[in-house]
Amino acid sequence: MSVHLSGISAAALAAAELMTICLAGFTVFRRWRYTFSESCACTLVTVLMVLSCLFQLAFIAGVPAVSIAAEVLLCGLAIITIFRNAIILRQELATVLRFFTTHPVFSATTGIVWCYLILLAFFIPPQSIHWHNLSQVLLFQQQGAFFPSLAAGSFTNPEQTLSPVNITILAHLFLRSHTDFGIGLIGFMAYLSIGFSTYALSRRYAWPPTAFTVTVLVMSMPRLVYLSTTPGYEILPAAVALFCLVSIYRAVESPNVWDLCFLALGLLFMISGPAVSLAFPAILVPLSCLLLFRRHGFTIWWKLIAKHRRIVLLALVPALVFSQSWLFLYNRIYQGDWINHTGLSSVALNPDGIQGAVANFFRYILESAHFTRPVDLLCRWAAGFSITNLWQSIYGALISPVFDNLGAVVPFQISWIPDERLSWFGPFGFLLVLPAVVIALVRAPRRLKAIAISLLGYFFLITLILAWTPENVRFFTIFYVCGGFCIAFFLPPWRISQRSRQGLQIAGALLLLYAGVCNYMKPAVGFRSVFSPTGAIAAGSKTEPELKGVDWKQLLAGSIWVRSGWGRDRLGPSRKLFVDNRVERISALIPEDAKLRIIFKDKVSAYPFLLAFPKAECVSVANLDFDLLKSKDTVSPVYLLFVDLNPPDLPELSTAKVIRRTTSEALLPGGVLLQIP
Repeated sequence: MSVHLSGISAAALAAAELMTICLAGFTVFRRWRYTFSESCACTLVTVLMVLSCLFQLAFIAGVPAVSIAAEVLLCGLAIITIFRNAIILRQELATVLRFFTTHPVFSATTGIVWCYLILLAFFIPPQSIHWHNLSQVLLFQQQGAFFPSLAAGSFTNPEQTLSPVNITILAHLFLRSHTDFGIGLIGFMAYLSIGFSTYALSRRYAWPPTAFTVTVLVMSMPRLVYLSTTPGYEILPAAVALFCLVSIYRAVESPNVWDLCFLALGLLFMISGPAVSLAFPAILVPLSCLLLFRRHGFTIWWKLIAKHRRIVLLALVPALVFSQSWLFLYNRIYQGDWINHTGLSSVALNPDGIQGAVANFFRYILESAHFTRPVDLLCRWAAGFSITNLWQSIYGALISPVFDNLGAVVPFQISWIPDERLSWFGPFGFLLVLPAVVIALVRAPRRLKAIAISLLGYFFLITLILAWTPENVRFFTIFYVCGGFCIAFFLPPWRISQRSRQGLQIAGALLLLYAGVCNYMKPAVGFRSVFSPTGAIAAGSKTEPELKGVDWKQLLAGSIWVRSGWGRDRLGPSRKLFVDNRVERISALIPEDAKLRIIFKDKVSAYPFLLAFPKAECVSVANLDFDLLKSKDTVSPVYLLFVDLNPPDLPELSTAKVIRRTTSEALLPGGVLLQIP
């Protein structure tokens, strides 16, 4: 219990730090005459950028503890700023309260759902699909630097070629306290930033009621709701991309050096993840130059830079850090390659060229017609047909005979599973965002038309470069987030009445409520039997799974809160991954002050052990040498933990004592604990 309380306290302290800096940043942006929504959006993104820059500089220098001193100083300055601008906060608080009284029902509904999402983000442990990146941060913390070849000590990173760390390193804010409480707050900050940025951009093309409606529709997209409680590796780049669009609009409307710097830093900050994730930043660069230079020419920007040289020089430091040039240079010199390609292992390339791209286009269009699982079940109950079956039949009748399996890795199958891995963007993504982007391409003003061209170009690149898999939906998050505000141009006042706007807002609130409650990975109640992948329609099946009656005990028992003991059980995802309780058993067998070496192949499997044993050394399988692993201290033994592989059959093992070995029924091999005297 004390361990959990200390973890909660550390996470609460980190959350308080985020809130303090955000409040101060908000007052600064308001003093710079940013609108309320622009101030909120820019604050949420820039605070994360500042922390990422601090953490990266500290790890580059090899002294991570320096970032704590910098954060203390930053919080002190933030508190002073808050007190000096208290009148601004009081005025804005009055504005927010007036909004709540104007929209009481909607505010109450969304407020409850957002509070629930915050609780999910804070208390529920991250799922295993995020463990690869979180393990990387834990490895950085153990070696005290980014560069394993240059780090002091015997640490050997099993994967020494590094991937970009701009967004990955933000988890250090929580993981440095050896806890993953609160780590989902990063995703929630990105989610809120998307909402404020969408409203700010929508106001360029619509009056406040329509802009507010558009914001509701975007924030209710199921996939964004699911991603709002995660470490943010997918949703944060999308939020930063939308932040860059806000900066472009502001810079074009009123040239200033701050928005120019924010745009440049945002473009660089998006460098994170596999190489294909760089596609949209590469598209945004020429788009930014086109919009900025066509409107004002080159001279005005050069004069701004020359006039504000100190600001530009100050921005060069985070720009150099976010560019990851230092990381690519290290990879090239010490590892012989510019970038880590292991992130591409789950990304299959399209070998069929244009034919595969056309086939993928139709697959993505059918997938994007995501009307959610409850609507599918309602149609099945009321009308006797399934929408997913209908889309699958269309594919089987029209697309499959022409293209067969071109451009795809696995057979095409539609399954509306409400989780952060496979879920799409709901009915509004298909019915509003897609047509809005197309209409903007044809009829919008030049600025919006250029953005629509960029979005559709990005859509085409994804269909062309990647072979189809269900998980490719993660590459379309940027498209739907950045295209959401196009709905404001698509729905001008003379085409949508007040009653229609209220209807859309109610539909958005209901969709938000559904997505918040029915999350397959973090269900509020046990709807698992209805929404599980086994409930999806099997390929080629002509029958529908029968719906069972409601079992209230199962509904309660299936809740993520009950299953996790209200957040106290942090090892539930590890038991699901390993299909055994090896983490608890092995942790109980290793003395607290013991010398432990961890050997693993996959960072996902290693994450719970790295979190449980922050002082352990990690040894590469390729460099495994039992003579070197023996303790120099003849009194203290050394423990060797093989996480997801069995120890090699070497003569030296005869002197090692097997403390524990997992059963043969375990899903993954390993879980072997040895003691070398």
